[in-house]
Amino acid sequence: MNHKQAMADLTLFTENIIRLNSTRFVQGLLANPGGVSIKFDTDTPLTVTFRGPGQDDVEAIAATWRFFVQDNDRISLRRIHKIMLDLHTEEIIVDQTWIDWCDARKSINDYLDSTGTIAFDLDLTDEDGASLVKGNVDRRFVMETILYGELVHANEKKEKILKHWHNAGVYGFFRNSFDKTLVDLSLTLESVRTGIIDSTLEAISSHK
Repeated sequence: MNHKQAMADLTLFTENIIRLNSTRFVQGLLANPGGVSIKFDTDTPLTVTFRGPGQDDVEAIAATWRFFVQDNDRISLRRIHKIMLDLHTEEIIVDQTWIDWCDARKSINDYLDSTGTIAFDLDLTDEDGASLVKGNVDRRFVMETILYGELVHANEKKEKILKHWHNAGVYGFFRNSFDKTLVDLSLTLESVRTGIIDSTLEAISSHK
């Protein structure tokens, strides 16, 4: 493998993790966690009010987060996994570093595949009756729906799902889940940076 390129990619990976955790989005939610307020009585319908970062802050963190999840990006988690695998194969990083990386990557995927505190069981169709989503949805689904349906506008199907959420007055629940997921993952990546990637960079530098 090209060790110089691996160094460059891992360095960029760490720089973006630092940038992610220094955003107003993450720092603001750590200082003042958001949430949802629910109000209803016998005379008025249920209303859900979301409390959290503004649109500018969400768009700013989304621009950085996309680097980690778009497989064609040089610092996506999948690309970094390939770099770590090659480094382990060449015995540049020790077994424990490789195990720690694999465990961290698995914990990220397991977290995204979980349903969270509130389980969302959806059955939504579009204007033609075609199914948009049916069944329980996980954190990954909620995050990708808001990321690609609202912030990036890259997926028409997810835009339709978002429209359903807004029309039903329950968007706040999903947005709160999205915010918590991003903060939790940002902190996890920071642990990966300090506990795994920093030592990996040192191992590459000292390799002869």
